[in-house]
Amino acid sequence: MEQKRKPQCRFTIIQEKAIIQKYQDGKSVRDLGKEYDCSPSTISNVLKAYDLSGRTLSEARRNFLNYTINEDVFEQIDTPDKAYWLGVMYSDGFITKKEYTNTFGLSISEKDEEWLLKFKEFLNYNGDIHHYTVSSGYKKGTPYVRLLIGNNKIVSDLEHWGVVEHKTKLINKIPAIAFIDDFIRGYIDGDGSLLKRLPNFQIAGNKDFLQQIADYFQLPYKIYEDKSIYSLRYNAPESRYLEKRLYKNAHYYLKRKYDIATRSFDSPITLEDVMKKPE
Repeated sequence: MEQKRKPQCRFTIIQEKAIIQKYQDGKSVRDLGKEYDCSPSTISNVLKAYDLSGRTLSEARRNFLNYTINEDVFEQIDTPDKAYWLGVMYSDGFITKKEYTNTFGLSISEKDEEWLLKFKEFLNYNGDIHHYTVSSGYKKGTPYVRLLIGNNKIVSDLEHWGVVEHKTKLINKIPAIAFIDDFIRGYIDGDGSLLKRLPNFQIAGNKDFLQQIADYFQLPYKIYEDKSIYSLRYNAPESRYLEKRLYKNAHYYLKRKYDIATRSFDSPITLEDVMKKPE
């Protein structure tokens, strides 16, 4: 008869060692419970008996799929790069809450795939970018790319900084962080536009959120309503100033918008030239 650690133990020592090995190889407590026809708590008790702390579901999934990621990257927004990508997540990004592993990511036009490669670099992520084609609607047949990552820690941190599911009408304020210029550039790269024919900044979003951006810049502006979405717009002088201010020394950016903004990099225009005059 095979030896057990204690008479009341469900598994033999050999079976427990097998469970530990599979767990260390990346299998989750839940999957091991299914394999050994027991509850996840029974598997957890085996791990505790050998002084093994339980992994989070994100860690288990990451180990099983053999990918790397800096899951503390959004814990503190204490660098310009973190502020930039938080802005991107506010505009073009998404989070999805699920029963076990929550996900976050970006879906963008295939022509901007280089942008997703930069996001992977920022996250220290070695997983794959996936290619798709729009299957319905007026953009049917358009190729796009998606980066979708399961990580409970990152989703929780993004929520802490204000990213929510189905966020278009819900995000109504700038997060309380430093490096607001970088955050706004990230938001613009997702939900803003720079016209090629002349400097003309336009930013889409919730009216209250756009008003906070306008108040932050303290430049002449107009906010227009387009059904349930609003647009913050700046005329040529203010747009030229913002192109230089936000993009000239940027580390991360969406290349096609950066390329447009370069026309203003040598402009002599200053904040004093365009600042909103007191009424």
